[in-house]
Amino acid sequence: MNDGELFRKLRQERGLTQAQLARGITSRTALSSFELRQTEISLPHAIKYLNRLNITLEEYEFIYRQKSTSKKHTFSQYLENKDTTEAEKNSRLLLQQFQKTGDNYFFYLYAQSELLNQVQYGQVFTTSYDLLVNEIKAYLDHVETWGPF
Repeated sequence: MNDGELFRKLRQERGLTQAQLARGITSRTALSSFELRQTEISLPHAIKYLNRLNITLEEYEFIYRQKSTSKKHTFSQYLENKDTTEAEKNSRLLLQQFQKTGDNYFFYLYAQSELLNQVQYGQVFTTSYDLLVNEIKAYLDHVETWGPF
């Protein structure tokens, strides 16, 4: 199932017409074209449609993936630890996933895990606390949109 077909299915399940879903967002014909896979829509329009359908992006992705979670979502659950043994094991798994894939998402998830371990258990398990903090600071120094929130 493609995005347009899924949007049509979600719209119909909620009893909305194309005109009702598109009102104030796009034209009905633009939505129809998208549902028929003749055109693409912008992310801001997709988000507005989903909001009207009362569906979050995360829920949409879950449905689109045929009710399975992404690998990144699965690994993000490794931040929920019950004890130090599990925390250490999960930190190592996150680090291994980063080393295996080279995907920075897994490195920063690993760093978050270790920083949480420092707070919860008074220790990091696989590297030094200062090294993690410096790596995160170096990354944020290169992100133009980063600022005090």
